[in-house]
Amino acid sequence: AAALKGSAQDAEQCDIEDIPGARRSYRNAMRQTTAEALYQLGNLHVNALRNAEKAERYYRMAAQAGHVKAMLYLGDWHYFTRNDARQAEKYYLMAAKQDNLDALVNLGLLYHTTLNNAKKAEKCYRAAAQKGEVSAMNGLAWLYFEQKRDKAAALEYARRALRMQPNMHTAHTAACIYLWNGRTSEA
Repeated sequence: AAALKGSAQDAEQCDIEDIPGARRSYRNAMRQTTAEALYQLGNLHVNALRNAEKAERYYRMAAQAGHVKAMLYLGDWHYFTRNDARQAEKYYLMAAKQDNLDALVNLGLLYHTTLNNAKKAEKCYRAAAQKGEVSAMNGLAWLYFEQKRDKAAALEYARRALRMQPNMHTAHTAACIYLWNGRTSEA
């Protein structure tokens, strides 16, 4: 923080001593505030003004300023709306580098189902699963099932996902993997 000299009662008499740490803190705060403002402008253009082109521009600027939700939004938009896997990958990678679990899961899904890169899919799913992400556990179990490998690991991930979040997706994966493991009564 900046050190102040003089009386706090008289603003004209205060002299701010330049401390490098304070300057960095202020710049970081400005970047975060700017990134959030750009993200909210993107939201305004998507939700109220229905202008996808301007929204994308604001989201891109927010992402470049470090806003993780903007990165994730752009990844989803390119993947699910524009069917542009390479651009989706770019933005998911940006968010994943910020330790965003949704980005890791979406990257895993992108590699698994669209880019057909099982090795990268497994790496992303595993990283998110180790942090407790249920969708990643389910995705990893399904990846192993599709590849007919690592039965025990697939069963463990499917069980954990089902236990943590019982829904039709985790139940389906678990049932398929129970059958694959010859456990018909548990399926």
